[in-house]
This record gives sequence, structure tokens and C-alpha cells, in this order.
Amino acid sequence: MPSITAAYRISPPEGTPSVNIPTENEHVVELKIGTAPATSEDGVKVTNGNDSPYYTVLLEALAEAKEKLNEDMTVWKEAVGDREKQKEVISAGTKGQQGNGKAMMMVKAARENDALPDDDDEEDEEEDDDDDDDIETI
Repeated sequence: MPSITAAYRISPPEGTPSVNIPTENEHVVELKIGTAPATSEDGVKVTNGNDSPYYTVLLEALAEAKEKLNEDMTVWKEAVGDREKQKEVISAGTKGQQGNGKAMMMVKAARENDALPDDDDEEDEEEDDDDDDDIETI
């Protein structure tokens, strides 16, 4: 029978407590071709409009695989906790540095932008000076 395979391999940081889920796992979800569409908890049929039953079965299998992966990833996320945050605060030039996280890179870019002179302000001041010359006194 056709199936969908969803696999993952996790390398948790040192100090992560052990969990009851392996670091490498594979979920196989069989496509239930020829079966009636599934229903959700509230009794609504899970379908995809006017698409063929094949697409409906495929969507059901993908949803099941996603749910299984989400369950595993939630357990790992809770086990790892804040241990991954240390990767973002490694100072530049530190031996074994693997880079900064996205947030740290955005902070650096913002600091660099703040350090650059803003040419627009100078133009605004010059325009303000020119405006005074255009005023006529009656």
C-alpha cells in the first residue's frame, strides 16, 4: 500500500535530559485509498472541495504525519529548553563559534544603520533655510 514517510534526526545540545523518544525516528503513514473520507472531532468531513478522493486521502495522510512529528518535536523542544540560546551569545572570534542567530544579526544591522550619518536630515535643514528667503514682508 502507498505511504508517506516523515523522518527526523535531532542532535540535542549537551546537558539535555533524556526523553522517551529517540533522537532519530521515522513515521510511516499509509494512504488509505478506497476508504471513506475521515471526519474531524466535530463530525465535519475532511475533504478538499471537488478534488478527487486521492487528494483527500493524501491530505489526511499528510495531516497525520504532521501531527506525529509535532508530538515528537514538542517533547524535544521542552527537553532542550533554553540550551540552544547560548549559540546566539558567543562573542565574535571565540574558538568553535558557529555564527550568530537571526536576532543577533538583526541587532548588529540596526546598530550599523544607526551609526551611519543620515543625509536626509541635512537636506531638510537646507530646504528650511531656503524657505526663509522666499517669505515676503508686507
